[in-house]
Amino acid sequence: MNYYQIYENNEGKYLAINDQKFKEFIVNFNKQTKIIKSDILDDFTSQYVELYYRIRSFVLTKYPEYITLFYQMLNQAGFNLEDEIFLTMRIIGRELETNISKDWQEYLLLSPYIDNIMSQNGKFIINSKEFGDYAFYPACNYLQDPEIRNLLLCYLGSNYCHQSSWELIKQLNNANLVTLLMPYYFVGNYYHSVVRDVNGFYIDLVNGCVYDEMMGEKLFSQNIVSEIRKEDLELRLDKAQQEESAESKNADLPPALVLALHNQSQK
Repeated sequence: MNYYQIYENNEGKYLAINDQKFKEFIVNFNKQTKIIKSDILDDFTSQYVELYYRIRSFVLTKYPEYITLFYQMLNQAGFNLEDEIFLTMRIIGRELETNISKDWQEYLLLSPYIDNIMSQNGKFIINSKEFGDYAFYPACNYLQDPEIRNLLLCYLGSNYCHQSSWELIKQLNNANLVTLLMPYYFVGNYYHSVVRDVNGFYIDLVNGCVYDEMMGEKLFSQNIVSEIRKEDLELRLDKAQQEESAESKNADLPPALVLALHNQSQK
């Protein structure tokens, strides 16, 4: 099977499209506001999503008069504004603290889509009038095993969700590897892997977040591509690799992603 082609159809082809949309948004927003120096745009060579998050922070903290325009233009460009919720989760999850500081909380509440943030017994609840309530634990509050905490420190804030979940599940008993197709920024989807533990909690190492079963179902249930028990992983991976095409093998896809793509190829 050519898993790489399945990947390209479901995620790969959208990478450049979304980055181009970020570039178009940034250019159009700057035409309206003139707050970004032209040489920054001319000389920028990384992905424009990185520049977008810098500009977002810049607008929220330095140019409050443009906040409404910023989000109006984002919405008009077709941006998935629920990313404001996930961004807030990621910021809290990556702080590695039981509670966030007053300064961080004030910053997070600058988003017009974040109305309140509460914490109790290590659990955070983000309230959004637009999108509802989102409850989660920062991973540092939930994960106590020293080896797993080391994994958290290794992968936190990275883009290696498939690799981190593959390593994490080796450290757990009675756990499932879950791979999903999540909505991208503007168009399309991207693959994301997490681990569901024996208590039904979804552990997302790269974002530093843990969701209980109810919240995990709210976030993930409609997007699951594959869910495989730990004890079945090696057998399923052997089968998937036996059926893998040469092009796919050359792409050196991580095992968690190979399993998800193999599952899709059977449908």
